[in-house]
Amino acid sequence: MSIGSATLVAASLAGSAFGLAVLARGAGRPWPATGALLLGAREGGEASRRLRFAALVGAIGVLFAADLAFPSAFRALAPGELVFLLAFSLPITACSLAALADLLRPLLPDAWRRAPRSVAERRALAELLEGARSEVATALRRVEDPDRVAALEALDEAVGEYERVLVDDKGETARHLRKTLDARLRGVIDMARTCLEEERRAAARALGVAPDATPEQLHAVYAALRDLYEGPGALPGTDPGRAAELRAAYERLRAQTAPAAPAASVSG
Repeated sequence: MSIGSATLVAASLAGSAFGLAVLARGAGRPWPATGALLLGAREGGEASRRLRFAALVGAIGVLFAADLAFPSAFRALAPGELVFLLAFSLPITACSLAALADLLRPLLPDAWRRAPRSVAERRALAELLEGARSEVATALRRVEDPDRVAALEALDEAVGEYERVLVDDKGETARHLRKTLDARLRGVIDMARTCLEEERRAAARALGVAPDATPEQLHAVYAALRDLYEGPGALPGTDPGRAAELRAAYERLRAQTAPAAPAASVSG
């Protein structure tokens, strides 16, 4: 083994570990790179996916450097042996890189260990924006009152404007403006939820049930009232239009009782 070959492998290993440590610098939990690899699909988040990808790329780079440093050793292997060696070495090398990166991470300068505040704030705003868009879209699907629909459409336009501001922000935007955007997006979420709750309460009053009635209770009350206003058992002199009102209220409540699509996480 020559000094040059050993240096090539060591430099590849150190460079890959250092790059992975820099990538994991903003993680708030201990052993982020190792945890991302070992937990796999159970470790959610874009940051963990980036760490897993970087660790695998780094491991491939280290194995490629080893091939360049010791070509005769690799060429002497049969194809099956080479495949087995790579399949065995790749995960071990990746885990070793991740562990080394986690050990190096505390040694990085403070400026390297923390992501810039503006970057973190913009990332949080992007998540909040997705949460606001999801809340408004859910409310628009379930609200029928014209005034509330108009209010939600205005909120949807406001979210679009806030998104343009966020896209145009290259990091120079003053921090107090980002705080203002954060407060406005949270206000959009609150207003969308308020419109949805008011719609539900109005429909519950029309049907004569509690706003938190279960689907079974809704169906039982609606079925009993429907027979009073339409069909062979309808009471004489009742308003047929009342049956349509009851049906509309029942459909709105049933739609709001159905599970909604999961929204982006919004942290306080």
